[in-house]
Amino acid sequence: MALVSSGFRLAGPLVWWGWLVLCSLPRQAPVPAEATASLTQALLAIHFPVAAFTLAFWTLQDPRTRTWCRRLVIACALYLGGQMLLQALTKQPDGGF
Repeated sequence: MALVSSGFRLAGPLVWWGWLVLCSLPRQAPVPAEATASLTQALLAIHFPVAAFTLAFWTLQDPRTRTWCRRLVIACALYLGGQMLLQALTKQPDGGF
């Protein structure tokens, strides 16, 4: 039963991935190398929805694991925000550091 409802939750990310692939289809003949690389990257982006699905329905089933992951994500976001603030405050006028 849970996987039936989870199929609906997976539909949104799969629509996003399909749109990404559709927008990355080459529109020229002959196909340039950049277009091939763009399509390859879009096709391989399927790992994002799959990772979100596995986190939601397999890895993070235990409340302790969810709490640990939430704290880790918050710590990473705070660290990145602090680094961005530090770079903004210490940047030289000529663009150097």
